[in-house]
Order: sequence, then C-alpha cells, then structure tokens
Amino acid sequence: MFLEKVAFKIFQKFKNYQNTYIILPNRRSVGEIKHYIKKHITPPNWLPKIMAIRDFVYLFSDLKEVDTFKLLLLLFDTYKEKLQNNKKIEHFEDFLFLGQHILADFNSIKKELDESKIKKMFYYISEIKKIETIFDFLDQEQKAALEEFWSNVQNTDDTNIIKQYFQEFWKMLYPIFLSLNEQLSKNGVGYEALAYRQTQAKLSAMQQEEIPEFCFVGFNALTKVQYEIFDFLKKKGKAYFFWDYDERFNFSKSASFVQENIKLFGNDLETENNSNSSISTTFEEYPVSSETVQIDILSKILNENVIDSEKTCVVLNNEKLLLPLSKIIFEDTNRFNISTGLPVSFLPTIQFLELLIELKEVIRKNNTIPYSLLLNLLNSSFGIYLEKNFFQDVNLRKYITNEIISKKISHLSYAFLKEHLPKDLYLLLKQSEIKQVINTWICFFQNVLKKTNEINNTFYGKLIIHTIKFLEKLDIYIKELPAEFKSLKKIFKFFIHKEKVHFKTFSENQKSNCRVQIMGLLETQLLDFDNIIFLSANDEYLPELGQSNSLIPIKIKKVFELPSIENQEIIYSYTFYRLLYRAQKVFFIYNAIQDDFNKGEKSRFIYQLKFQPKIKNFKRYSLETTTIFLTQNQPIIIEKTQEVLSETEKISDFSPSALTSFLDCPLKYYFKHIKHLKEPETIDDDISYQNIGIIFHDVISELLNEGYYTASSIEKIQNNKAKIDEIIRKNFCKQYKIDEKKEDINNNGIFIFFNEVLRSFIQKSLTYDKQFSAPFEILGVEKKIEYSFKMNINGKEQDIKLKGTIDRYDKRKDKIHIIDYKTGKIRLDYQGLDALFKIGYEDSEKTLKKRDSFFQLLFYALLLNKKENYTTFVLRNYSLVMSMQTNEDTYIAYNKQLFEVNQNILEDFERKLNQLITNILEKDFPFKQSLSKKCDYCLYKRICYT
Repeated sequence: MFLEKVAFKIFQKFKNYQNTYIILPNRRSVGEIKHYIKKHITPPNWLPKIMAIRDFVYLFSDLKEVDTFKLLLLLFDTYKEKLQNNKKIEHFEDFLFLGQHILADFNSIKKELDESKIKKMFYYISEIKKIETIFDFLDQEQKAALEEFWSNVQNTDDTNIIKQYFQEFWKMLYPIFLSLNEQLSKNGVGYEALAYRQTQAKLSAMQQEEIPEFCFVGFNALTKVQYEIFDFLKKKGKAYFFWDYDERFNFSKSASFVQENIKLFGNDLETENNSNSSISTTFEEYPVSSETVQIDILSKILNENVIDSEKTCVVLNNEKLLLPLSKIIFEDTNRFNISTGLPVSFLPTIQFLELLIELKEVIRKNNTIPYSLLLNLLNSSFGIYLEKNFFQDVNLRKYITNEIISKKISHLSYAFLKEHLPKDLYLLLKQSEIKQVINTWICFFQNVLKKTNEINNTFYGKLIIHTIKFLEKLDIYIKELPAEFKSLKKIFKFFIHKEKVHFKTFSENQKSNCRVQIMGLLETQLLDFDNIIFLSANDEYLPELGQSNSLIPIKIKKVFELPSIENQEIIYSYTFYRLLYRAQKVFFIYNAIQDDFNKGEKSRFIYQLKFQPKIKNFKRYSLETTTIFLTQNQPIIIEKTQEVLSETEKISDFSPSALTSFLDCPLKYYFKHIKHLKEPETIDDDISYQNIGIIFHDVISELLNEGYYTASSIEKIQNNKAKIDEIIRKNFCKQYKIDEKKEDINNNGIFIFFNEVLRSFIQKSLTYDKQFSAPFEILGVEKKIEYSFKMNINGKEQDIKLKGTIDRYDKRKDKIHIIDYKTGKIRLDYQGLDALFKIGYEDSEKTLKKRDSFFQLLFYALLLNKKENYTTFVLRNYSLVMSMQTNEDTYIAYNKQLFEVNQNILEDFERKLNQLITNILEKDFPFKQSLSKKCDYCLYKRICYT
C-alpha cells in the first residue's frame, strides 16, 4: 500500500519528527497515513504535523478561511462601492450566480499568475473588442448569469451594447479584485489562493534555519503557486517528494505530467521499473438497463464474490445513486461507511420544500393553486412518507384526489386547503412573513422527528436531522437579506446546489476502515483497495467534467497558461488509474440504455483499458446476462386455475389495444381485462395532447366525410376558415362541457391556444391530402368494424369477436389506405411480424416501441379484408407534430421502401393473431409478468412491487 510504504520511508529518514510536516492532497488521506505513522513510533517521540495542503496554507498564511456566502456578500459590497455612480445597483440574490464565477476566476488567476500578469490579463480582456466573436467562449448558463446581472441588457439583441457592457465589466473587475484582497488580508481572512500566496511570501521571508522540513505525498497536477512553493523548498533542501506512479499505466493521459513532476523534484520513494510487466488485475464490465438496477448488481457482487469489506471500495460516480444505495446501507450499517457527500438538492426533504416554495409562490400571487401542484407535493417521496408516518392518514392522497375529481376542481382555494389538509401541512402553505418561513420549516421537521420517533440510524431520521441543520444555517443567511419572497427562493436554490450532507453510519467507538467504503472518485486519492466497484461508469460521469465556471475567454486562458477543462480531465485520469495500481478485482457497472436522461455510453477509461495488451483478464457481461444475474426479481406468474379459466371464458371480444397490452405484459392484461381492476381516475390538465387529439378527431371527421375528393375540393374546405373555426368551437365546448350561450370563450386562454393548434393541425393534414393523396375516395370515417369466428379452446368451440374503430380508410386507385391520426410524434419502420408478436418489451427493438400503432393498422387491414374482401393495403400514420412534406413522411417503411400489406402478409398475421388469442385463453399459458422499463409507467406497478 502506497501510504504504508511512505510512512515507513519517512520513519527511516527522520526518526525524530520534531518540526517536520507531512502534507497530503486531501483530508481523507491524512487519517490513513497517521494510522501507519503511529505503527513506527516508539513513545516518547514527536508526532509529525500531518495535514492536507489546504490546511497547511491557511496555517502558514495566518489567514482564516472565509465562508463562501460571506465572501459573496463582501464581493457584492465591493462591487457596489466601485460602481455606485456608473450602474444601477442589483439585488444581492441576482448577483449570486455571477458572483460564483467571479470568485472562481479570482481564485484561479491568483494561484497561477503573479501580480504583473494579473494586471495585464485584466487589461487584455477589457480590450477584447478586438476579438470578433465576443461571446463565443461563454456557455448558456454564463450568458444567462451576465444577462440577469445586467438587467438593462436583458431586453436587447444589440451585440455592440453587450460588448460595451462586457468591456466595462472587466475594466471594473481589476479594481474590485485589488480591493477585495486588501480587505480580506486586513481582516485576517481569505480564500484559498490568497492563503497560498501569503504562505509563499512567508516561507520566502524565513531564514534557512527557520524553515521546517516538508514531505509532500501523492500530489498530481500542480498549480503554478504549488510548483513555486515546492521548487523554493526543494532548492532550500527542505522538501522531500513521494509520488505514486506505476509505469505499467504509462498509456494514460496523466502519465506525462507525473513523469515531469518526478523529473523536476525527484522521487524519495524508490519504485521498480515495471513498464513491460503485464497487469494482473481482473476487470469485469456490467452493462445494465437502468440507473437503479446498478444497486441490485452491486448487492450481488458484494454477496456472491469473496470480498473482504476492509479492502473494498464502491466508487459512486453519480451522486444521485446514494439515495437508492441507502437501502442496502441502512439494512446493514455495520458493513458500510459513506465517505462521500450528497448534494442537499437530492434529499427528498429538500425536494419537498422546493415543491412547497413553488406552491407558495403561486398561492401568494393568485390566492389559489392548480390542483396538480398540490398533488405533486403529496405524491413526492417525502410526501408519501409523511402520509404514512406523520399525518397517520394512509388515504390522504386518495381522499384529496377523489375530492378534486368528484367536485371537478381545477384550482384550490385556502378554504379547500384548510378543510382537507392536515393542520401541520396547511400551516406550511399558509401566508407567513418571509423572515419566519425558515423557522416554520424547522419547527415542522422537529415536530416530524418527535412525533415519528425516528432514531438517528434510520434513513429518514438522518434526512430530517440533516435538513434541520441545513435550514438553521440558511436561516442565518436569510436574515441578512431583504424580506422578499424572490430573495428566499433564489438563496434557497443557490444553497441546495452548493451544500452537501455527509452521512455517518458508525458510532465513535467503531472503526470506519473495517467497512466497505462508499466514496467519490476524487476522495479515493492515495487510498488503496483490493476490490473496486465503479457505479455509473458512464462517460458523462467518469470522468465527471462539468461546465467551465469561468468567464475568462479560452483564448486569454491559453495566452496566460491558465487551467482549462483539459486539466480537469488529467486530474480525473490520474486519480482513476492510480486507484487501479494495486487492485486485484475491478468491477464497472453502468447504465447501457440510451434515453432522454442518459447517453448509454460507457466511460472512455473502460475503452482504454480493454485495448491495452498489458491487461489479460477483462470480462464483459451482456445486458441479457446482467438481467438474468438479478435472480431476486422473479416475475409474478398467475397460473390458469379453474377459477381463472372460468373468468377467461367470459371474454367475448378482442380489440387491438387489449391484444397489445397482453403482448407488452400478460400480467397487465390479466389485471385490466380479466380482473377488471379500475385504472385510477385522473383529471386531465386543461391543456393536454389527449384533449387536443379528441377534438382533432371530431373536427376532421366532420370536415372529411365519406365521399370523393380532389385537390380543388380539399382546397375549398381549407379556404372555408369560418366553418373550420365553427366546428372547432363546437367540439371544444362539447369536450369541456361549456354552454356557449352562457359563457364567452373568445377570451378563454385555453380555447385560444386550442384554436391555434387545431387550425394548424387541420391545415397541415388537408394540405398533405391535397398534395399527395388526391384524388381519393373516403370509404369510412371513425368506422366501427367487427368480425366474428370460432376457435377451439381447451377442447371447446368458442366464439371470438375482433372489433375496432378505424380513424379513416380511403381508396386510391386499386389500393386501400388505412390512416391513423396522431397528435404525438411517431415514425414507423416495419421489422417483421415475429418482432411484432414478441411477448415482452425490449428497448433494442424499434418495432416494440410503437407496437400499438403497428398492430392496430394491421388489425384493421385484416378486418377490412374479411368484411370487404380488400386485398392490398397501405398503412399510414398522420403524425401532425412531425414533418409531413413528402409522401414518405406518413407511410410505414420496410427496408426504406413503401410497405404494402398483401394477402400473404394478412394470412401470416391472422395465424399469429389466432395463436396470440390461444395463448390468452388456453389453460397451459399462464399470465406472466414481463419485466421491462415500461413497468415504471404501468398503472398497476404498485400491485407488482408492494
């Protein structure tokens, strides 16, 4: 182990530790090396001064570390002082996010540049008008911060004005930079870079004999000020360097700068030349189908591998996983130690308060709130916890929802809230003085803690305790600001993304290093483990390269050699590969499914490792294998007992939606179509795609009835806008149960929105028909169609009925075109009937994602074939929110060509359909749950997972 070797080497070198400092990159490694140093000390003897470099520079500089919030307040005061005659003074809460960027830049340039270069850099940036693309180097967040800061720039698109403000901004920043540093030094406080520079100055002023001896252990990428301090002490003969570097990993990006450090400062820890040796570490790669499934794989690895807890580390690359991970942590608190911090914004209690703020903001303005905001609050994870454990009304959410539905209430008044909500919750929503809001929250959580009798070791007990501590700290800051609700909201948002909580899972008399360590990658610096398990080993998390928080142009950074995003990647690269140096087993678990929230791409580090010839043992499990690996997720199976069979015999007809629900999940079909479990009633939002779709279908069916149409006749319909508006108005009132004689809907915001959207959809559909369909004959609109036949089921002849409603079907030349209108996005490519009839759901199958649309169109073709003897069909989806500019935009394609349904396809479809119906009714085919991502959205998931 690296720190153990370093401790022994330092012991050999010094014997007497008086006036000796051991400096490490972080505090986590300080405790570890102390443990090894004590092994070699024979009392009585001096213990060396062991500390993280951050503590070292504050100690030697005689500066106290200043609180970030107080530093921002001081920066804002300095800003106001320098600009009081030049610009409108902004509120502090509007300055917060920009202030962060300014402080980060001050810290960076102070570490990297001397005073003359700093002055020159500020001058160059203020003269940046010579650079043509003034804002190219800023990301959207930084632009937004600047625009919010300069309120009079927000409403202008004039680039010259923005340039002018930017130049003035940087001209005034240098005086602010000087003034801020002067005030901090005068008051004996400072930010990190200031402490570095004062430490450097203090060391330089010491006489040779006054300078202590320093051992710098395990550093990697050095800032300029660190390099200058190290170089000064090296030349004075007062510094010893212990670098951790394994030449077998010289393929990593970080190798070159570590080699350069060793070349410049030497290495007082002898290392063997093993660059040609192979890497014996065993690597295993586990792609999984979702973020939370990673926890199940982790649990399996910990339980089924021979793993020594003391020598095992779980690297948590995505902090959000700490909450689902807490399930296994708090089941066995003696086994785990959490070393990483969780951002406060991830806490269910804080998310509850965020919803509460949103709700209070609306109710302060309008004295009512949309019902959806209240249901969001009650249905949050902490809201559900309160319902079960604090309000002691397990039917609260159901009761509130039923009240809203039965009374058809869309906006809730204070009177409704007071009558229907528990008193404690109502008091949280009630109007209150801004200065008292935080204190009200604290009292609420203290009351929850007391009433639920949560002990410190329970997960929610810890959450509530940490939330109270956070709010007590926040309350101090809020009292220094104006009593305005927007101030509270912005300060709250700022702090929940900056603060972290640290969960302690062991008592003071227990050893933390005998447990499985759970930590972030950067917290593993200088620590060694036999077994390492990486969670969320996706490329967006490993390495975690956040957006630059700097306002300094990239070009200026390059000129002055300031750190960039590349430096951040190098630090991550070194930390990652250093952690592997002495590992025996390494496991990579990552979400391999691509969706709106995840790219599904494994880390670039995994790719680098897989293609290294030095690595001989690298095993990859397939996505299917890891699914099988989770044996505890056994699907639910309903066997067809005599009782179940008697229920299935009552099924008399089949619709395409019922059949596709069986294909997606037979258990879902059982709940819905056999047990007839009612889906929970909901209130549609005032504006929803479902309502738009219903009204569109009604309107288009009135405009295009059965009959023959040409391009000119369609154009005539298009031009009769008064009639279109009249039909829209009539069907809108019908859908929303509005009496036009009693209510003027011309000023109804929802109607205005619907009218514009529906006009657009109707014109788009008619234009498409005029250009690519005409001439054609509409044979059916909203046509109900049925077909009955007999099948032999369980040895008995049974009547089977197929039924459905076709949006529209046309005759164009000798082919029948079946049309399904969609107000959502859809683009279909046919992949064969085998995929269409596959029971279960897989993300990799494109057909399955839109199975219901495919299936119903083929289902309608079969019914029309049976009833009307049509033999050739073209299946079309009119997706009105997508491009409908060419003929290809609506038809289903097969191998990039028009897919035509002929008699052979219909016969094949019919055979598979009969088999599907047989599976539903036959006694030997049980109703088996199909586990997939669709389970997350299933209305019956609470039955399956409770």
